Amino acid sequence: MEMITAEQMMELKERIADIHDNQRRSEQQLEEASKQKAEISVQLMKAEALKQSLEELKENNCDLIKLQSALQASHLNLLNVTSQLHVLKSQVEKKDAELALREEQIAELKKEVNALMTVNVEAEKIFADEISGKKVEDGGAAGSVQHKEDGNANGSSSTHDLGLSSEVEKHRAGIWPDSGRVSAESEESNAFGDDARSFSINADLHTKTVVFDNSEAYEKKIRYIRETAEVCIQNYKDQLSYKEEAVKKYRALLENLQSERNDAQRQKFSDIHEDEFLEEKKWKRSEEILNKRELEEGKSEILRLRNEIKDLEEANSKLSEQVQQNQSEELERFEVGVQVDLSDSHRSMMGSNNKLKQIDADTFSDDGTAQGNDNEITKTSGTSQSRQVLNQDIEEGERGNDIRGIGERLAAGASGRQIDEHQVRTQREEQLSEFLRKEETKSAVLRNEIRRLKQKLISANAKNQELQQACEDIRAEALAQIGQRYTKNDTESSDRETVYLRMEVDKLRSEVANQRRTLKSQKETIEALQKEQKKEEMKTADDEMTRWREKKSREENVSMLRKKLNDAERRQQDISERLMRRERRIAQMQREESSRVADQERLNLMVAELKRGNETLLRERTDAAALLTESQSAINLLNQQVSQLKKENSSLSAKIKEMEAVLSELQSKEVQVKDGGGSAQAIYHSDEQWCALQDKLKLTEHRYGEAMERLTIVEKEYSNLRNEHEMLIKRERARSKDKGGSAAVAVLRDKL
Repeated sequence: MEMITAEQMMELKERIADIHDNQRRSEQQLEEASKQKAEISVQLMKAEALKQSLEELKENNCDLIKLQSALQASHLNLLNVTSQLHVLKSQVEKKDAELALREEQIAELKKEVNALMTVNVEAEKIFADEISGKKVEDGGAAGSVQHKEDGNANGSSSTHDLGLSSEVEKHRAGIWPDSGRVSAESEESNAFGDDARSFSINADLHTKTVVFDNSEAYEKKIRYIRETAEVCIQNYKDQLSYKEEAVKKYRALLENLQSERNDAQRQKFSDIHEDEFLEEKKWKRSEEILNKRELEEGKSEILRLRNEIKDLEEANSKLSEQVQQNQSEELERFEVGVQVDLSDSHRSMMGSNNKLKQIDADTFSDDGTAQGNDNEITKTSGTSQSRQVLNQDIEEGERGNDIRGIGERLAAGASGRQIDEHQVRTQREEQLSEFLRKEETKSAVLRNEIRRLKQKLISANAKNQELQQACEDIRAEALAQIGQRYTKNDTESSDRETVYLRMEVDKLRSEVANQRRTLKSQKETIEALQKEQKKEEMKTADDEMTRWREKKSREENVSMLRKKLNDAERRQQDISERLMRRERRIAQMQREESSRVADQERLNLMVAELKRGNETLLRERTDAAALLTESQSAINLLNQQVSQLKKENSSLSAKIKEMEAVLSELQSKEVQVKDGGGSAQAIYHSDEQWCALQDKLKLTEHRYGEAMERLTIVEKEYSNLRNEHEMLIKRERARSKDKGGSAAVAVLRDKL
């Protein structure tokens, strides 16, 4: 039977790496497609909302009752959506709890796998000791020389065993996230072990174990991470307090504005008819509704900010737990590891660590100065900067671990090759210098990127403020125009009313002139009667009775005329007051007519602007449709890639089955093959590699299943969104059809 060659193993490794790369690419493409899909859906929702609002304004002709009913319906829908959101949040929390339980189970399984790995390594040690013992017995040298060689072999085997244990710890730390790095480290460890075995017989090494206490460095790092986390939390709390103060100020300003508006309206409309008071009351109600809506929006923003703070605190706690876990793993590695007494290597490693600390301090000081110069920017972008700082700390810790791993490998190689010590030192110094150069270039690039992003953030904040100010101005103008439009009547009714009032004023003026004439004539008659009465008094007593009777009749007539005169004067006063009121009303209507004409012109301009906005919305809708088609094409491409991955997986499974058949045949004939330790060791290594390949295949299958599940979830969400979109369009059409009858009923109620 033929055994598995190294070339076949390399091909298998390359294919597995290709599968991993394809899987990562597919996951990245899936994430990008989901992000694009979410952005497109948000843009579509915005465009549809704008279009619906414009259509409602056109249909209702800025009628307050209709707009109020539409606002009520929208608030009802919003409350329903919020209730559904709360239900979904509770479901998500339950799922998070289940995920945490699953993660704990996975951690326990990882611990069991690590224990099994240690058992395998101990078996490998025993097997290596037996092979080395056989080689020493077959040497046939003198007693003293043999004792020396045995001592040297024991020293080399102990160093090799310790190197294997350190490599096992590294393998345990890196086998899960990155299989490629683990394979490279395992190959390097095997190479170092073979070199140590080859040089252990001929070289006279004096090794000793040196224990370094690195607890202070770890404690400093933990303190630094805790301080950064506390600073981030304090920034979040300061931002929350600042926003709460802003909301309180905004509420106070709104209340003051409301009171000022009410006072101004009372002073302005104190001398107007009850109908106008009713119209003004209606306008006050709509204004109160708008103010309540603004207050509710402020409350919802406060709740959203509190939820964001809770999420950030949870993320911070998760990051601190990850940091503690990484530190515990590093402590375990250093407790197991052995340092060879090489003064030059130790000094070079200490120098490289000091340089790296200086670089980290420089980056931290640069970030601190930049943050001191941009105090206002930190209020708006505190969350992103805090996350960047924590990620940089974690990356620096991983870099330090990589440097230590390189130093240990170089030290092990130097202990195995003391003959070429000068060459090893030069190579180590060159590698460290190259590594330091790379780190310096990376840090410089990161600093430039941070500065560029800060400048970009400043410009974005300025633009955002300008846009917010423009939106507030447009909103204030629209509210003022709508209020002026609601308080005024239509053009035809106002024209008719002015004509009617003018006719009434003319009638009243003619009546006043007639009353004045009658008053003058009555005064003249009274004076004539008084003169005649004086003349008749001069007559005789015989005529006194007749005179007395005439006098009584005249006095009665005079009293009647005086009563009529008083009534006429009262009527004249009433008519004059009514005339003044009518004149005031005419002047006010003239002013309103002029303002109405100006408002009409403004509304025409607004209609033109709204038409332009509608055209832009249509363009955006077409762009969104194009983006949607692109996302669908991307999903199709992802499906094609998934099918290709399925084909590759099936081909790999077939090859693995063939290899299992070959391995079973090899195991059946393992007893017959007893040529030497090298062949048995090759079979053992091939079995171990076969187990590793099986584990990798299982992991790839698991990831492939997760990718397929994510794809199905994304497709379901896409179909649900499409269905909801269609349902909303149907509801909107039905509501637009039913609006005719409700509008007619509202108009009739208003007239009654």
